[in-house]
Amino acid sequence: MGIGRLLFILGLFFFTSSSADAAGSLALDTSKDDTFATGVHDAGIGNSYVTAQSFVVPFTGKLTQVDLPIYRSVFSSGSHADLAIDVRTTSEGLPTDDILATISSPSTDFPYSAGFPPVWLPFELGNGGIDVQQGQTLAIVARTLSDATGMGIYAVNMTEEDNYTGGQLYQRFDNSADWHTSAPGDIYLRVSGN
Repeated sequence: MGIGRLLFILGLFFFTSSSADAAGSLALDTSKDDTFATGVHDAGIGNSYVTAQSFVVPFTGKLTQVDLPIYRSVFSSGSHADLAIDVRTTSEGLPTDDILATISSPSTDFPYSAGFPPVWLPFELGNGGIDVQQGQTLAIVARTLSDATGMGIYAVNMTEEDNYTGGQLYQRFDNSADWHTSAPGDIYLRVSGN
């Protein structure tokens, strides 16, 4: 298993050491993975909304997968554009336009939901993942592949509490180039690698 699988859940847990294999690995307490905390909300994606979450990379190696509790909202009307998940660099904590990896998925890959119970969806990075360094600040950006208005909205579960101090939830509105802080709060996110 090499360095092992790392799970990094924003907004919920702190790192704990565990001895998963001979090489030693870090893992989070994932016992509450799919239950979430009280005060769970969601952030919109699509219809001119772009949502991002910065995070501090917890390991050196390859970032190979991102998991998000993301869905097509039953509370929106209209067809859904296809969705893209980017891994981007940051500058002064803000996501940049420098895209390290993109995973595109058709709208049919996402369940219709009201947000509960949350469903984690895996997004595997191609080509064996991307090289990352522990302590590096990156951002996950969720966006639709069409900026048209009147489309259906996606949503990703988030907390309105600032439990995760290593990153921040950001949003863009009305096709603006400016990121706005949605403070306090973080989207729920897992990253894994080897």
